Amino acid sequence: MIKIVNLQKRFKKRAGREDFLLDIQSLLIQENEIVYFVGPNGSGKTVLLSLIQGEIDCDSGEVDIIQNDLDRKINLLSLEPFKRSKFLGFIPQESDEALINEMNMIEHVLVGLNRVEKLSWFFPRPRNLLKVKKAVEQFGMGFENRLYEPVGNLSGGERQVLAFCLATLNKPLMLLLDEFTSALDPEMAEKVLKLVISFIRESKLSAIIVTHRHKEAIQNADRIIILHKGKPFRELKRNDPDFNEIALKNIFSQLYNTTLIST
Repeated sequence: MIKIVNLQKRFKKRAGREDFLLDIQSLLIQENEIVYFVGPNGSGKTVLLSLIQGEIDCDSGEVDIIQNDLDRKINLLSLEPFKRSKFLGFIPQESDEALINEMNMIEHVLVGLNRVEKLSWFFPRPRNLLKVKKAVEQFGMGFENRLYEPVGNLSGGERQVLAFCLATLNKPLMLLLDEFTSALDPEMAEKVLKLVISFIRESKLSAIIVTHRHKEAIQNADRIIILHKGKPFRELKRNDPDFNEIALKNIFSQLYNTTLIST
């Protein structure tokens, strides 16, 4: 499981932006749990993912991986970003951050696997090609028939699925997904989301997902944490009586000081 303790990051006032402090005092993400973070723009959702991933440094705090028992923990923030990839998989909002258009699928997958396995990707051996095929065919997108095709030829949805595949290659304990379907049309977004959530559930992974889509969070989350001005404002669990889209929208109405929706 993941335990976040006293995690803080302050951004000082700049032109067009007020002082901002992300402040997560205590948060536990259980094994096999999908936690959605929702909140108004500027509430700190993406900042939180960036801190965990190592894209930006925190001012204080810990993000601990706790394995087997409470006595064994690894502070992710003490590791160099590339070493965190053993424990974390990150799927960005835009696939361009994860993919290089001129490279084909074989090259992407073998480079990803080479973080923990010593594989030749320049002249891949037959057994390595089997590893690639096995990695991509489980997503049911026909990738195994397009291994030599530059990934720049893939559609937006296909690219996001491939980015997800790369993030899960080394079997991380935790996945971080930053509005990963927001750039897709509704039909493709629903298809990719269903595939990704099913994979997470079947693989028994933990996941932190950032989204603006309330319906998506209600449908897929075990727990929803609403961030506001850098702090957890409210937490909803699946068995709570107010774990529904109307209640979630009412909470946002309170944050924006607008008219509440009737239940």
